Amino acid sequence: MASPFAAFRRNQRLMLAIFGIICMIVFVVGSFLDDLLRGQGTTQRDEVVVTWAGGSVDEQQLNYYWSRHTLTLQFMNMLAQETIQRKGTPRFDMRIEPAQRDDDILDKLILAKKAEEMGIVVSDQAVSDYLAKFCDEQVAPAEQQRMVNELLADRRARLSSDQIFEQIRMEI
Repeated sequence: MASPFAAFRRNQRLMLAIFGIICMIVFVVGSFLDDLLRGQGTTQRDEVVVTWAGGSVDEQQLNYYWSRHTLTLQFMNMLAQETIQRKGTPRFDMRIEPAQRDDDILDKLILAKKAEEMGIVVSDQAVSDYLAKFCDEQVAPAEQQRMVNELLADRRARLSSDQIFEQIRMEI
């Protein structure tokens, strides 16, 4: 009588290949299936990064503010370069300070919310005046809008030009 393991020995390469494929599938899809079976699905709950009397910010919102800040700095650099090309002198003393840490972004956000609570409003005209002074009145508002649109198109960003100008309003 033949050993029961004879069938395994004859087909060991085929079985090794099948088990290898099964292991790869479980490794790739396993965590997703585990979350799905536990009822969590694909939704992720972001942890709250900071809370204060006026609200809170979670990780997703913090990433959003980082994106806005970074794109705003890029826009201001483009504006400064365009001003220099047109023989103007950008007002670097009015520049937006780059954030180094999450705390810098959060400080700006909290201060802007506090100013809003106190009734301090930065109007559209104030933002226009700030940009005009920064670029030594060398770049017209329509050209500034075009530059923002080009910046956002190049990056395929999920931000709009209004959000960039809103960031400048918050920085002021």
